Amino acid sequence: MRTGLLVAVSSLAVLAACTSTPTTTATSSSTTTPTPVTSTTSAPVTTTPTTPPPTTTVPPKVPTTVPSPTAKLGEAFTLSRGQSIAVATAGFKVGYEKLVDDSRCKPGNVCVWEGDATLKVSVAGGSVELHTSKQSVRSTVVSGYTVALMELDTAGTVATFQVTKA
Repeated sequence: MRTGLLVAVSSLAVLAACTSTPTTTATSSSTTTPTPVTSTTSAPVTTTPTTPPPTTTVPPKVPTTVPSPTAKLGEAFTLSRGQSIAVATAGFKVGYEKLVDDSRCKPGNVCVWEGDATLKVSVAGGSVELHTSKQSVRSTVVSGYTVALMELDTAGTVATFQVTKA
């Protein structure tokens, strides 16, 4: 029975020696320095092949020509402040330059009269002031065409116009 126990203890000592990293100590007269012992057996190294990231090809930009917007004669069109548009067959542009004055009755308020807003509008290279009130100038005639202010939104940023044959 002693032989079996000795074999078991010896096996454990060998197993412990194989799994731990033993060090030996070299001694000299002045200092003691641990020296690592390297093992000649090593675990197999597996490498994962690296693949380069996928590349995407971006097609070159093709210059595109965006047609200028044109307003059709007799049809209402809207312009935001600062915008202009060419009028088909009339040969000129109409632009909403700026809001000069706005005394219109605001929504939710009770007013004695409707008020008026004045817009500076560019027409055929010049500029005119058109009004929202029916009691003021709402249209102008240029080169045989009538340019009329039809409507202005509450904020005064978008105006609706119409160009007709005079």
